[in-house]
Amino acid sequence: MTEISEIDQDYVLFNMIEDTAFLSQCVRKKLHPEHFTSDIRRILAKLSIEFYLKYEKAPLENLLDLIDQYLINRGKEDETKAFHDEIDRIYRASYSEKSSRYILDRIEEFVKHRVIMAASNEILKLKERIGSKSDKILSIMRSVLLDTDQIEGKSAVESILDDSDIEPLKVVTRFNVPVIDNQLRGGLKLGDFAILLGYTNRGKSWAINHLAKMATRIGYSPLVMPIEMPNKKAKLRFHMSFSGMTESEVYSNRLEVKKRTKGSLLRKSNLFLLGEDEKEMSVDRLPAVLEEIRIKYGKEPKLILIDSADDMLPPSGVRYKEQLTETTAKYVWLKNFAKDNEICVVTTVQAQRRGETMYWLKASTVSDDINKARKATVGISLNANDIEDTLGYLRLFLFKNTDGKVGARAWIKTDFERGQFSIDNGRYNKLEYDELISAASKL
Repeated sequence: MTEISEIDQDYVLFNMIEDTAFLSQCVRKKLHPEHFTSDIRRILAKLSIEFYLKYEKAPLENLLDLIDQYLINRGKEDETKAFHDEIDRIYRASYSEKSSRYILDRIEEFVKHRVIMAASNEILKLKERIGSKSDKILSIMRSVLLDTDQIEGKSAVESILDDSDIEPLKVVTRFNVPVIDNQLRGGLKLGDFAILLGYTNRGKSWAINHLAKMATRIGYSPLVMPIEMPNKKAKLRFHMSFSGMTESEVYSNRLEVKKRTKGSLLRKSNLFLLGEDEKEMSVDRLPAVLEEIRIKYGKEPKLILIDSADDMLPPSGVRYKEQLTETTAKYVWLKNFAKDNEICVVTTVQAQRRGETMYWLKASTVSDDINKARKATVGISLNANDIEDTLGYLRLFLFKNTDGKVGARAWIKTDFERGQFSIDNGRYNKLEYDELISAASKL
């Protein structure tokens, strides 16, 4: 590809004007106004880029004022109508199904082509003047390689002086269990890739519900992917989680359920469920799903909760000889996606039962299963023996960075009859807990 087509140029400009995240990517990929094929397009791109560099946001409603001021400063007020007509045309032409990822990839390819062509022309001129054996030629090519790596967001090194916006990482959800959240420095954050590991019926799906609920109370709008259950059942469980009601109470108190659910969604947050038709999708279709949410609802989910990623298809276009290789490919993709896009991704994982008396997910199990095969940055195991299970207790073990060492441990009380994952919100006194379990075992 050597050119961005005119319709794609219109789509690029439309998103540069409307979408701060898209515009920031264009700036990072070194898209310049001269890459556009008309004077008006070049000026619109220039104004958008300059506005972003000054205010770190897209121009949006400020664009017309920017144009008017630009034309006044140059004594060209008579061109105002032409600019306004061009903007109207761009907006009409840009109702496209093409994702922003598709357009950004084309921009990246186009800019790299321009950079390489410019360097090639310079090398040809040098060769005519001073011959091919010149350190200058090698210097140019090294510079071009660095330039194209920067366009792709790659860099071998970086300086701490390059950081202009040092700030704490944002917590997108928490367990609401102090001993766990404290070791996570507040909870799960942007860029985390976390795995909830447990045996059957240990509450992994309820944990996903709980994390979604806590996210909406912070003000985020999570995408939940209940791949292992139908959405009708998932919606019922969410109504139970938000309202604290039993299944029968949910059905008989619809208005109260709606009121309590709406009251939990702070700062106009929302909660999205993956559609039934998408539950057999490849993992690399996830950006398209997020794009649909952005276009349809105006929200950008920063938390993705999957139950469970093992049931997703691997990245499209690649064949895998072994199941383990395919599984690892899915999780590597999710981990890189979380890191590269500053999105928190959490998935459940079904532990393979080795025997009916197996309760505990030990350090070696977590290290082998989560860290080596699934590449998580945070691992949480859900454990319970028969007595704990009967009493509604769970043990949460945090394996920070999944290095095989148990970090924080907590006992929590659950009430899945009312959709509640954590009731007492804390660590139990060991002596009191042992007395409770001892008394229960004698009943």
